[in-house]
Amino acid sequence: PKNSYRWAIKIAAPADERRFVWGDLYFAQSLADALESLGQTVAIDFLGAHDRSTGYLDDINLDIRGLTPFNPKEGKINLLWVISHPDDVTPRMVQSFQKVYSAGKPWAEYISNLSGKSVDLLPQCTDTTIFHPDSIDKEFKDKVLFVGSSRNIARPIVIDSINAGIDLSVYGGGWESLIDMKYL
Repeated sequence: PKNSYRWAIKIAAPADERRFVWGDLYFAQSLADALESLGQTVAIDFLGAHDRSTGYLDDINLDIRGLTPFNPKEGKINLLWVISHPDDVTPRMVQSFQKVYSAGKPWAEYISNLSGKSVDLLPQCTDTTIFHPDSIDKEFKDKVLFVGSSRNIARPIVIDSINAGIDLSVYGGGWESLIDMKYL
């Protein structure tokens, strides 16, 4: 069996300067780094490059599901990992991939029942080469941290945490007009 594959990670972020405000970029880059450390070859395809002319070279297409769907390619291994916008994913889309993963268990169960295809839980991960404490600062030991941009909306998980009285620290852009500065 072949030990090394060429992966194409498909993300919805645009290739221009706007990509730097999309979490998809950093998530895909960390995943690519991890795969490359295992001897894999990886390309990250931004919005508009999902059907690039050199796609025939790829063995595995991994759609990190964001705002834009990817159409699986015949003769390739096509994987779908739904980490955001699950309401935009239809049963037909799920059925078109060889394997589908969900970052959330309730949606995995829901779409499995709806589509008739088994969807497995695969939670989002943290890149420990970026997020690692050199030492534990007692001031932050018991704090809850949210890492992510606001997307220009008051994201429910952040607002619900604040309303529940959780001592939350928010790391990311676009929050200044949405939450009290003490959380940033």
